[in-house]
Amino acid sequence: MQPIFIIGTQRSGTSWLANTISNHSQVAAVINHKETYEGIHESAFFSHVKYHFGDLNDFNNYVEFVESFKNSDYFKLLGLDDSLLYSRHFQSYEEIFNMLMSNYCEKEKKDFWLEKTPAHSLHLQEISSYFTNCKFIAVTRDTCDVLSSYYKLKGNGKNKFFFILKELFRITGYYKHINKFVKHKKNIYCITYNDLLNKQDKTLKEICDFVCLPYEVNMKNIKFKKNSSFKNNLESNKLFTKFDIATIYLLNKVFSAIPYVIFKKLNTLHMKLFRRKLPYWFFDKKRKEIQNITKGIGLNKNEYNSNF
Repeated sequence: MQPIFIIGTQRSGTSWLANTISNHSQVAAVINHKETYEGIHESAFFSHVKYHFGDLNDFNNYVEFVESFKNSDYFKLLGLDDSLLYSRHFQSYEEIFNMLMSNYCEKEKKDFWLEKTPAHSLHLQEISSYFTNCKFIAVTRDTCDVLSSYYKLKGNGKNKFFFILKELFRITGYYKHINKFVKHKKNIYCITYNDLLNKQDKTLKEICDFVCLPYEVNMKNIKFKKNSSFKNNLESNKLFTKFDIATIYLLNKVFSAIPYVIFKKLNTLHMKLFRRKLPYWFFDKKRKEIQNITKGIGLNKNEYNSNF
């Protein structure tokens, strides 16, 4: 089974690309069919889950992870039996995810599996170290367009300047990590949002060649609604003033001048100091209480009634 990871900052076209590739007859991907959102479902496994539950060698952490993750939307959508998580005490998140996706591939009778989580852009080295045969496809987009789309989605009622400041710093960090990885690895292919928009056939053929998939024209026939913040370009252009755009490009130059090592250390420090929260969409609303069920339960192997 060959893994494919779609990376890039939020609102850069990662969902569009992931939904397109997941349309391929040989690719298995976890798809959500809810009314609120249809299309590729993110796992957040190596960006949030891993740093939320901590070291799996600690049995209490493992129990907390299993009891929570088996109730997550991602696991539910996999359609696998939770006995897989109880089959043995897995030592790493990479091992667990590989086991789950391999079983999902077999169930779906596919040769490739695809995962898309933008925040995985910050963890490329650790993912690549375990999944030695994986391929990454990175999507980049004009920074101003990304911020415009993200502000429409998340910035309602927030101070525009501070929103731009915070999110631009985050976006720069994503691109710094991707660019650093590109310099030293050959298992990553970079495209732009405009490539998908203006040269879709050519771009998809190149991606298929990169991951060793035969190109299928039907890949483009996405059955899900477009995951866009705007109805048209005119609406997008009205969101930011000329002053806003000038501010974005100025700050972009300042942040781009910051060395990659600073972003890396800040990300590492954040992971060590704060227990990463799971995304708000990680559980279905009816199962959200599961998120806190096992916190501090203090069980050990003898007390836990399982199949370990």
